[in-house]
Amino acid sequence: MTHLSWLSCALLAGCAVGGTVPEAARFDFGPVAPPSLAGVASVTVSEPSWLEGSMMQYRLAYAEPTRRRSYTGSRWVASPGELLRQTLARGAAGGLCRLGIQLDELLQIFDGPDRSHVELQLRATLTAASGPVASRAFARSVPAARADAEGGVAAAAAAVAGVGDDLGQWLKNEEQAGVCRQ
Repeated sequence: MTHLSWLSCALLAGCAVGGTVPEAARFDFGPVAPPSLAGVASVTVSEPSWLEGSMMQYRLAYAEPTRRRSYTGSRWVASPGELLRQTLARGAAGGLCRLGIQLDELLQIFDGPDRSHVELQLRATLTAASGPVASRAFARSVPAARADAEGGVAAAAAAVAGVGDDLGQWLKNEEQAGVCRQ
């Protein structure tokens, strides 16, 4: 081998052994205002296995509509279900009912190379001491201002805020109907 070849190998080996991989950017929903969850004492959130980790997921609907992908350089600080639970729990206003959420989807969908939106889908069940008293599905689709991970995070935060408002209105109606009173 020539000296140049040895030098190239040594440099490559040094990068492979001693080089550092940049740490992934970590995101949460930011300062989302907690919804007013009248009549709710506690909030639990369950999520499907594919949403249990911190991976930020997306789909290229225009190229591979059946394949989920994950950003390599961006992560949630916790699972999407835990982030949702924390946001909603801050709005629990005390009461006699428990709010159970089944998070079905939180995904950034690219409709083209330069445009995307976030889909948030969940099912809510309101439970009193006697058992389940009401349930309803909620969904939001929010366009992302940017077609990247940060755009997806902002759209996800807006979707969570919107669903939180919808949940708050639903719970207010249920409370007015006397659902969570003894």
